[in-house]
Parts: sequence; structure tokens; C-alpha cells
Amino acid sequence: MTTTLTQFVPRSGVVTMTDSSLVNDRQGRVERSEKLAAIVLLVGGPGASELASTGCSTLDLPLRTGWTVCDQWLGFVESIREIIGQPRVPVLFQIGCNQNLSSRTREKIRRVSNTELCSDESTYRGLGGVLRDLSRRFTPEDDLLVFGTSQLITSSTETVAQELVKSAGDGVVWTHEGGRLAGGYRLSCQLLAELSSRGYIDFKEQALPRLRAIGYLRTSGGQATVTRPIRTRAQYLAAVAAQLRDTSENYTSYTNSGWDNTASLVGAGAAVSRKATVVGSVILEGARINRHALVARSVIGRDAIVPAYSRVVDQVWPARAKYPMRSRR
Repeated sequence: MTTTLTQFVPRSGVVTMTDSSLVNDRQGRVERSEKLAAIVLLVGGPGASELASTGCSTLDLPLRTGWTVCDQWLGFVESIREIIGQPRVPVLFQIGCNQNLSSRTREKIRRVSNTELCSDESTYRGLGGVLRDLSRRFTPEDDLLVFGTSQLITSSTETVAQELVKSAGDGVVWTHEGGRLAGGYRLSCQLLAELSSRGYIDFKEQALPRLRAIGYLRTSGGQATVTRPIRTRAQYLAAVAAQLRDTSENYTSYTNSGWDNTASLVGAGAAVSRKATVVGSVILEGARINRHALVARSVIGRDAIVPAYSRVVDQVWPARAKYPMRSRR
């Protein structure tokens, strides 16, 4: 079920509380960027995505040749740091227990200054509990900027900084038009301290209503689309297709009569027979597509083998799968 903020805040938009510690800048805006203590990126969690079986963590998923979800988020973080004038604000990657980051991705993260990989205990505490526990590392006056990485941000970085980092209030929830949650939040540690220090706390179903009852939350955003989710096969393939359309590079299209000429993304070390047909799909590294096989609108997991003459349509093949799987057409 899609969660919106209509049950948490009025449709007119804003629920705020007066905070005398805030200082207006010269344009009369309320400036919060100096209170930003960390950017928190949530990687996976108890609600595993449809792509978890591919053997690829969320951050390892490729979006185009040589460019992954991790690269996208690291670029976003560097832009946010530059815009708010805090080049060394810490970046904390909360890694879910169902995520197995590759050594290559871990090295990418370590190369970025002031980043930290943290173990995510949300299986036992829920996202609300994890953020509450994390807030104890900072002072009550500090703010956390929180994003889920199972999505790609489509708004400009300047818009994100304006809507989330520099907005007034102890809590800001980023939304799409109509109030649907966009997966971005700015929360003060004082606000998070209002949540319980024990037990499981679901963020959407328990933490948000609790914070709304206190009266500290406001909403921001309101554009038709500010993020693009990549939790399901269809969402991920749509994101890859958008990336391929936006690049001038040439990508391999394997076509056959009766199928659209839709480009596919083939990972490093993957092998596709010249006699196979691959359309609008992602073949992850090490996978092999044998002759006369058809792969359409599917994601083939790492080191999986699609046998000759198989039909794989609208499916996610698990990592290292080597057997014919029934196609859903």
C-alpha cells in the first residue's frame, strides 16, 4: 500500500513549531544547514526488494556501463556538501542485513572523505528505532539528512538543499505531489529522541504519526515526481532505460523479429551468444545467455546461466541459477 502524508499533515502543507534557536538569513529564510551533523543513506533493510535474489546489493546495481547506484548517490552527496558549504559533513551508510556490498563498492565509499559504513539493526529496531539510536551519537541541536538508496533522485540538488536542508522546523518530510512520501527527511536529533529507546519502531506507521502528534513535522516538495524508486524489476529496468536514453554511448541491442529494438545493459564478464535475443533487460556480471535463448524485460542475476532455447520474460533470475525457469508473459 502506498503511504502518503495526508493522514499526518493537513493538505495545505505545513505543520511547524516555533524554534527560537533558528536564525533567519538575509532573504528572511530560516537557515538550518549549519546544524546538519550527518547525511544518512539507508541501504536495504527488512523489506527486501524484488532484486535481492540477484546477488547484487542495491548500491552495486548498474545503471549504465561503469556507473552504479553507488556512483549516483556519491555524486549526489558531493553536490549537497558543496551547495551547503560543508565539504566534510559525515556521510553514514546504514547497511541492511540483507545487503552484501562488493569490495569494489566498499572501496568507492572509502575513497570519499568522511564516510562510514554502519551495520543496520533495523530487523530488530525498525527504521524509526535505528534513526533514534543513531541520533544518540550527536547533540540534540544537530540535524540528520536521511535518504533511502532504493531510489534515484530526479530533482536538482539545489532543490533538495532548499527543500530539506534549509527549511524551517525540527522535521521536514519530502513528498511527491499529493503527499506521497519521497524517501527523504531532515530530522533533528532532539525530535528523534522523542521515539522509544526500546522495541521495534516502523518509521512510516509508528514514528511519523508519533512525531506528527507532537507537532514538529512539516512537508516539503510537492512536485509531481522528485524520486524514482528502483525496488522492483519494472522500476529498475525503467531507471536503466532512462539512463541509456540520456547517454550518447552506444549500447548493445540483441534483437529478433517480433521484439522491439530496446537496448540492454550487459555487465562485466557476462557472455551473450550471438544467436540469443536479449531485449530491454539487464544481464549482471558473470551471467551467460546461451544460443537461441530469449531474455525480455528481465534481470539476470550474477553468474546465472540461461540455457539454450529458454524463454525468460518479465522475470528476475537469481544469482547462479542454472536451470530453466517458467516464464510469466
